Amino acid sequence: MSVPATKEPPSDAQCIAGMTNQIALVTGANKGIGKEIARQLGAKGITVLIGARDQARGDAAASELREAGIDAQTLVLDVTDPASIKAAEAMIERT
Repeated sequence: MSVPATKEPPSDAQCIAGMTNQIALVTGANKGIGKEIARQLGAKGITVLIGARDQARGDAAASELREAGIDAQTLVLDVTDPASIKAAEAMIERT
């Protein structure tokens, strides 16, 4: 059984140099493990969408990450609510 080849992610230098426009949606990124994942992805030059149920908490987390030089934006999202998922999808499509 062979393992399929995977595309190598861009190097840190490529991300930092703006040679990639990768975006990551991290759910639960307004606190704890989610916020740390967002921080680490952002440190690699990836734009981070802070998925949070609460706008104010998402904004606070995004602001904290932006102060650290990370491109972060809040995306209000409740993964248990189909309407919220559709609204988040529409917002992502517009950007």
